[in-house]
Amino acid sequence: MQSNLTADRVAALIDDLLRQITDSYSKEDMLNLVGVRTRGAVLADRLVARLRAMGYAKIDHGVIDITMYRDDIGTRGPRPLVRTSQLNLDLDGKPLLLVDDVLFTGRSLRAGLDAITEFGRPSSIKIAVLVDRGGREFPIQADYVATGLTDVPRDHRVNVRFRELDGHDSIIIAPSIEAEVSAKSRHAWKHRHLLGLQELSAEEITFVLDTAKSFAEVSTRSVKKVPALRGRVIVNAFFEDSTRTRMSFSLAAQRLSADVIEFTEKGSSVSKGETLIDTARNIEAMGIDAMVVRHQAAGSAQVLARMLKCSIINAGDGAHEHPTQGLLDLYTIRQRFGKIEGLKVAIVGDIANSRVARSDLWGLTKLGADVTLVGPPTLLPKAFEKLNAGPGKVRVSYDFDKVVGEMDVINMLRVQNERMKSAQFPTVREFTRLFGLTWDRFHDKCRKDVFVMHPGPMNRGVEIHNEIADGPNSAILKQVENGLAVRMAVLYLVTQV
Repeated sequence: MQSNLTADRVAALIDDLLRQITDSYSKEDMLNLVGVRTRGAVLADRLVARLRAMGYAKIDHGVIDITMYRDDIGTRGPRPLVRTSQLNLDLDGKPLLLVDDVLFTGRSLRAGLDAITEFGRPSSIKIAVLVDRGGREFPIQADYVATGLTDVPRDHRVNVRFRELDGHDSIIIAPSIEAEVSAKSRHAWKHRHLLGLQELSAEEITFVLDTAKSFAEVSTRSVKKVPALRGRVIVNAFFEDSTRTRMSFSLAAQRLSADVIEFTEKGSSVSKGETLIDTARNIEAMGIDAMVVRHQAAGSAQVLARMLKCSIINAGDGAHEHPTQGLLDLYTIRQRFGKIEGLKVAIVGDIANSRVARSDLWGLTKLGADVTLVGPPTLLPKAFEKLNAGPGKVRVSYDFDKVVGEMDVINMLRVQNERMKSAQFPTVREFTRLFGLTWDRFHDKCRKDVFVMHPGPMNRGVEIHNEIADGPNSAILKQVENGLAVRMAVLYLVTQV
């Protein structure tokens, strides 16, 4: 077996790979080079730079992420971080060279070929790799190979190191367990369920947001679908009414190529007296992989997570939590400001009955935002100040006008009359005057660039003025748009554990 290869040897291999390519293509040929993220992309960048320096003017290049196209996505150990594909080039009718660092089983390049077809139809596709180590599980062959290392034991990895990522060039042969342990330590998602943001660390929340950023790119494609959950079955079990959340989860699952079953309480055996647990068990017995649950009882998702074997995603349980709404709010804020740490965020309205307020509170404070809860005393107990996950701070205010001018973000909540046993304030007009985002309050007291949010559904003219909801400061529709990417990320992550 060959020993590890030094930087000089790697440079020579790249030279040889470049020679093979230039022998096949003239300087007048059009050619797209696409690197498989991550190290194939670095190799492609180097080849493109060298080709352009040699006078190849009709060369274009991009990067493709194959994570969602792998057929072994659920058996690879550490949870991979999905990253964005960058293919802002015209693929149709042009030759394409797919570049990767190592060819082993053929799974990565098979996934790359699948992924390419989602973006266009090249006239031809050829494959270039730095190392071919044999051991095929798929009939994939490279057209251009710098070196073969076919004597490497199957339980070892061929790890290509590039100075752009690792500070030096080398090829290291090592037991595969070392690479897997290293990958697990860098980023691992370990939760089979998503029940709330209270149980997640700041790192785990950030991991979901980073994964969602890549899924957002799928919705910009002409074919808005990836095969990440092909063959999986997702059930939307909604025991309460919903528009945005239910449709968002359904579309998210479909874009991941999952089969979706819709369950509603109305017309089901629940009306005949069947319990939540019995209903869920019967649904699970049909062979499902995940259940998205919305229920009026706080803690219902936790109960099902204990009783069932499939993944449970909490889509709202009473006044407890609504974790995916919290995640999409965090995603939208980070998208706007580039960060969350240090921001001042007001959550205003019916705090006591709001599961969104609780999820937002956990997520925002864990990521370093300072949160001010605003509302009438009947809808905002002082005890909410104790729900501080840090490092961000939490305070309670009963005077909206006193704090509104300090805020970077204002998240307005509707009054949830359906959860109230009795009247919690004198009149709707009085509530709007004191705690609504009226035009006068917005125009006279808010920062000019204040970011206005609302989880929906809105009561226009009660908690928020029409022109504010539809104006340039509003992120309401952007929240809905981002919810799709966040829920794709959540469905993907929980079903891989």
